[in-house]
Amino acid sequence: MKLRLLSLFVSFLLTTALYAEYFKHIGLSEGITQPSVMAIYQDQLGRMWFGTREGINLYDGNQMKVFKGWTKLPGNAPSVWLGNEVSFIAGDRQGDIYFLIENDLIKYNIQTEQFIRLSEGHHIQALTSYEDDVWYMRYDSLFCRKPNEPDLTFVLKTEINSSIICLTLLDDKICIGTRNGAYLFDRAGKSWDHILKGIEVYRIFESSQKELWLGTRMHGLYRMKKDGELAEVPYMPGSSKGISSQQIREFVEDNEGNIWFGTFDGLQKYSSDTQQYSLIQIPRYVGGLNHPSIFSLYKDIQGTIWIGSYFGGVNYFTPQHESFVHYDYGNNATKNVYYSYIGDIILDKDEHVWLSTDGGGISCTDKNWNMLQQFTAGGSNSLPHNNIKSVCYDEKNNCLYIGTYLGGLIAL
Repeated sequence: MKLRLLSLFVSFLLTTALYAEYFKHIGLSEGITQPSVMAIYQDQLGRMWFGTREGINLYDGNQMKVFKGWTKLPGNAPSVWLGNEVSFIAGDRQGDIYFLIENDLIKYNIQTEQFIRLSEGHHIQALTSYEDDVWYMRYDSLFCRKPNEPDLTFVLKTEINSSIICLTLLDDKICIGTRNGAYLFDRAGKSWDHILKGIEVYRIFESSQKELWLGTRMHGLYRMKKDGELAEVPYMPGSSKGISSQQIREFVEDNEGNIWFGTFDGLQKYSSDTQQYSLIQIPRYVGGLNHPSIFSLYKDIQGTIWIGSYFGGVNYFTPQHESFVHYDYGNNATKNVYYSYIGDIILDKDEHVWLSTDGGGISCTDKNWNMLQQFTAGGSNSLPHNNIKSVCYDEKNNCLYIGTYLGGLIAL
């Protein structure tokens, strides 16, 4: 039975044609300390910084260097406590890098290669950079840290009484996402709009066309045009006219003006030419995404897009036509299904194997791994959600109990 389970990871492939970007992967085997990558940044030397839930990872293209917990500094400098869980990374014009780690601010001096703890008490809620200065929220107040200035610049007291999730600076606005909607302040802080009340706004992004994209934790995607008109993007899984997930985590714009956004269910793209949406999900092919739940996106100086997932490390790709790879599974693939994260595996009294996946529903095969049935969300044999957390088999009643993420418990 163990040999059969091991063979599952190399034999399961999808049986539909697919056009997709080719992704390269950086994971635990390349030295990442933890597969949940929550923030990504490129420094002035071209190195990539990955913020995980277990420290900072610095990647120079060949090897990974790790900083977490108590970190020893070069020379005789005393060790500094960095913490572990990284949520934001930003940089200033001098090349120094700032990390929001467990709600405290940590600075990395790129010249001395030393970390400096800039705050205590876990009071900083959001971090960003604008015009090469570093900005952050402490409680409900906005501060700016400029290079070569020893003192912080106090900018604005917002009086926001809801937990702050994200901060975005624009030419004419200060945008703050909270658990109770988004606040859009003018740069002087004298007037503001409070939109999407009652909705947790997770990310706010401005495109090159000066259009605002607002991603929410559980309530989909919104777009605000330059004239201030706010509209909800339709939730239409499987359609090019809307989004395929209600959980929107991060945005990036490629060099051709397309908007990419990370969701719980995969990487989605909005084409600026066709004004259509498309979705790339968990790997169903060699060179695919390694996990569907995406938390961080970053475009480097060469136009490569880096993707941090919740449990699959880092993927990166170049979103240009010449990098597209065509996989024609109708002609070349086997008849099984592949998902890189398999959860519970159950053998029923008929010797059918039931496999739960993180993103692909639940599959039933015979003992030779021939597919018998596939159960996914939205289909004729529908599950409430494709992320299966646990499966339990009731042999007496020949019944399968399935626990899903956000979809509750069902019996099959």
